[in-house]
Order: sequence, then structure tokens, then C-alpha cells
Amino acid sequence: MSAGHAAPPAGPRPGRLPASLEAILRGGVARVRERQHDRPAAPRRERRPPASRARVRPPAVPPRSRRWLRRAAGAGAGTVGLLGAVLGAEVIVARRRPYIPETAYDRVLRFPEPGGPGAAATRPLRLAVLGDSTTTGVGTEQVEQTYAAIVGLQLAGRGPVEVHVIGRASAQIADVLAEQVPLAETLRPDLVLLVAGANDVTHVTPFRQLRRCMEEILDRLAPAPLVLGGIPAIDLATVLLHPLRDLGAWRGRQLNRLLRRLAHDREHVSFVSLEIRPTPETAEQWRGYLAHDRFHPSAVGYARWALEFAPALLAADPRRPDQTPLPERTVSLVEPPADALRPAAPPAAGA
Repeated sequence: MSAGHAAPPAGPRPGRLPASLEAILRGGVARVRERQHDRPAAPRRERRPPASRARVRPPAVPPRSRRWLRRAAGAGAGTVGLLGAVLGAEVIVARRRPYIPETAYDRVLRFPEPGGPGAAATRPLRLAVLGDSTTTGVGTEQVEQTYAAIVGLQLAGRGPVEVHVIGRASAQIADVLAEQVPLAETLRPDLVLLVAGANDVTHVTPFRQLRRCMEEILDRLAPAPLVLGGIPAIDLATVLLHPLRDLGAWRGRQLNRLLRRLAHDREHVSFVSLEIRPTPETAEQWRGYLAHDRFHPSAVGYARWALEFAPALLAADPRRPDQTPLPERTVSLVEPPADALRPAAPPAAGA
């Protein structure tokens, strides 16, 4: 070295560790890495979706059960399709039944009070008959065989009566509301007989619509006393085949429950059930109950219906209800009086 330069100081360089300490640190780092290499790796936590998004996998179905389920589903679909085809064919057959026109007669029937010099001066009771083809007597040949005429004669025992037949054939409850109720409101009857709903059973009208229309009919005809006829036993109509006949009978019972409930909620309405049917002991008395179309009642059937309507109409009659005793009621229509099956006498001449 030259004399002008000083020798570097002995010891470690600035910024570096001593060699011994650096060796110790390197050895420690190597041992830590060896331990980490020998230690098993911790399992990674699997991120699970929220409970709302978790997919629930159904349990595995054995192959044999899977084949059985496929066969059962195919058989069920085939059964439903076959039932629909059968019902459709039965509807077509039912619609091809013989058509019976309405009985031609004056729609206003007048019955004078029997005897009494002041009968002509007495204001007649106005009875409005609303509903479907049964109100017009489809299935009969004479006006005297309709239940409108029979109950009119019964009411004439208390005074003169005018029976206004407003019902029309094929009318449903919605038609009664739209076409017949306005006529009845113009007439302002003293007593109302309403028989409708059978066509709604055969046309499968929704119950919500039936309830809404029937409620409006009953409320608009108030406060006049109203007798509401129920749905007859659809399963007695032999023109309908099974299972369409059973389905119609079930739907008729459902509609009867609705009509009975609506009548119960209104003070001016009384419900009359027409779910009458023969028993083995009285089957002979029911011979000829249906007309030749096997759907509408005949004169015998209408006479049985009149036996049900008459007591309710007499009870709702606003004229002297406490002065005229009600006729003795038999056991529904199962055993009616013998003379009840004969047509009522025609109205007096010149009435």
C-alpha cells in the first residue's frame, strides 16, 4: 500500500451482519422450511352457497323403482286422457237428445178467487216465475200440467192470482240476471219463484260467477218474498251416461249447498230442495217422471215439484197468512197424495 492511503479498519463491513450470526440465521430459516415441508397441508375450506341458494339433490332412485314410476305416470296420463275422451263423447250424445219445444200458452195465467161477490174487485196477487225451461213447462203438453199453473191454483184459494211466467228455456243464472230480473223489477211482483241453475251444472259455470250473479238476483228482487228452488237430482236424467251423470250429480249437490247458504243469509228468501228420488217401495209411483227426452220432467214430475213449492209459497204469501191454514204436508214427495199426480183444473173461462 502506499503511504498516502490508510488501511481499512478490521471487522465487518457496514450494513452486513457478522459471518457467524449470518450462518446461524441461515440455518434457522432452513430448519423452518424443512418443518413446513414435512407438515401436512391444511384442508381448504369450501365456500358453501347460502341456504336459500343451496341445491337440494333428491335421493337416488333405484333403476327398478325408476322404471315403475315411469310406467305409473304413463298409465295415469293414459287414464286421464281416456276419461276426457269418454266425457267428451257422452257430452256429444247428451246434446243430441230429442229437442222438446216450449209449451205454447199465454205467459200470464189468471186465477180468480173461487166464489164470493167481491172477488172481482180484489187486487190479484202477482207471482213472478223466473228461471229455466222448467218454468215454461218443457216436457208437458198442456199449461195446466206446469208447476206454475199448479201453484197458482193453490194460491188462488186465498184470492185472485196472476202468474207471470218470465223464465225461458236454456236460461242460465247469468241470463236470469241480465234478461229476466229487469222485467221482474218492472212488474213489481208480490211473490217470486226462482228455479234456475241446472243449465249451469251442465255447462260447468264457475262457482265464483254463480255466487256473484245469484247474490245480485236475490238482492235486486228484495224485499218481495222469494222461494228459491234447488237443483234437481241430475242422476235421475237417464239421457246422461256414466260417469257424466255422476259428475253432474256431484256438481248439482255443490251448487245446492251454495244456494242454501245464500238463502239462509237473507230473510226474504226460502230454499226448497228438489233432490228427491224414488225408493224401492215407491218406484212404481215414479214411473213416467221424465219426459221422452229423458232430461226434463213430465207432467208427473212437475206435479211432484209443485208439491214442494206450494207449502213454501203459501207460507211466504203476504195476504192473510195467519187466516188460511197450510195444507198438511206429506213425507216430501216420496208418498204424495193420489190426486196430486192428476193435472190441475184449467182456469175458469173468461178469467
